[in-house]
Amino acid sequence: MKLALSLAISAFWLGVLQWGWPGQLPALGPLFDFKSGVWQHKPFQLKSRPLPGLRAPVEVAFDAHGVPHLFAENEHDLFIAQGYVVATQRLFQMELYTRSTTGQVGELVGARGLPLDEFFVKFGMRRAERLTRDLILADPATRSTVDAYLLGVNAHIEDVQHNTSLKNIEYRLLEHTPVKQTAAMVSSMAKTMTYSLSGAASDLHLTRLQRQLSNAQILDLFPEFLPSEFEDVVFPQLKGPGSRPKETPALFDTFKSSIQHLPEFPMPPTYNGSNNWAVGPKKSTTGYSILANDTHLGLTLPNVWFEIQLSCPEFNVYGVGFANIPGIVNGFNVNVAWGPTNGTTDVLDYYEIRFADATSLRYQANGEWLDAELDKEIVSTKFGPSYTLEVPWTIWGPVVAREGNIGLVAHWTGHKPSNELSVLRKLYRSRSAKECLNIFENWQVPIQNFVCADSTSIGMGHFGRIPKRQVGSGRFVESPSSENAEYLA
Repeated sequence: MKLALSLAISAFWLGVLQWGWPGQLPALGPLFDFKSGVWQHKPFQLKSRPLPGLRAPVEVAFDAHGVPHLFAENEHDLFIAQGYVVATQRLFQMELYTRSTTGQVGELVGARGLPLDEFFVKFGMRRAERLTRDLILADPATRSTVDAYLLGVNAHIEDVQHNTSLKNIEYRLLEHTPVKQTAAMVSSMAKTMTYSLSGAASDLHLTRLQRQLSNAQILDLFPEFLPSEFEDVVFPQLKGPGSRPKETPALFDTFKSSIQHLPEFPMPPTYNGSNNWAVGPKKSTTGYSILANDTHLGLTLPNVWFEIQLSCPEFNVYGVGFANIPGIVNGFNVNVAWGPTNGTTDVLDYYEIRFADATSLRYQANGEWLDAELDKEIVSTKFGPSYTLEVPWTIWGPVVAREGNIGLVAHWTGHKPSNELSVLRKLYRSRSAKECLNIFENWQVPIQNFVCADSTSIGMGHFGRIPKRQVGSGRFVESPSSENAEYLA
């Protein structure tokens, strides 16, 4: 009896090791297979090789710290090489970032990824990603950059598909083979970082408190993040045309949410942000400008940043960027240095709307009835069947939750399409701090504080798209107006 039980238990665990436990534990047996498991893994070594699309040779050198330095005879070849080099170092990270906010994590890990997938699908990230992708590809300059970058990325993916010894440990553990990337890789990363840096809002939390405390108590516990007195501290000599009124409890008495069960949503880390500062040449002992930028984002392994130098006849830049996006985000060229920190401005509001009935897509907006657009999004899992999620869109944004004929709408600047890649490209050729700041005038999301410096001057600006609100708006779940559909760029 004991022997039979022992054999049964052993057989059970051997089966788990061989096939895993769907949705809970990956198959660990194949991972340690002597012929195809981790023992056959070979560290990647960059060797001279032809890459698709190259018009001339590209030189790649790694310094003592492992930082790649790329030298090309033209911009097109430079981005092909960047895509290839970055993919050799960060391929699994690139795929995970592509999937993380577009509802495709479950395809890698099974049911455990579904709560996150369903939230981002209902939050409208797929439409936001598609609109941004289309805008990037509509610009010939950014399209050519993305196309070249993808040639390099997909060249390494082809290497991995044909040589399993190059598979990352994560791919082996999940028994997954990487597939070729598209421009969605770039726009998905843009939306991932936009949500990470500007997806936090206290509206739902404060609305729950509003049912237990008075508005006066809430404002006492949670005062304005940037009160009107802030401008007196930073730039006392610069005054606007009039003082902004202070928030008062009476401003928040006009509407009370009737949603009984306000949902809990995933929130980005509250410590996401950075610090930067600059010293002008008149204040430095060397007589030159000094720029310091500390980008402390949430800890990841590997690091979210990728350090690199990109050099061609058109420009020569050094700095850090994201693995899924061609070029660099934070760095310098021969004339100018620039650095971003998170702007922390609240750009996410939640509105309560009324539908004609519990199943209708017809909703009230500014005294008239409109029909919501319906996106039907397919969600897939590794171990289960695919299914469809319906995402209604209003003029203010997607309906993220619904109780009968009452809907909760997310109004977020990140839902609008934007092409920050176009801004970054222009920075590489900037020649002065003033020109650098002028380029950032076209930055939309996420809101950032950019500091620029050249050898003789420094400057800083707060750039990005901000919801158009009146004082007393944007702190709780509220009823929308026609003005709320607009933004201040």
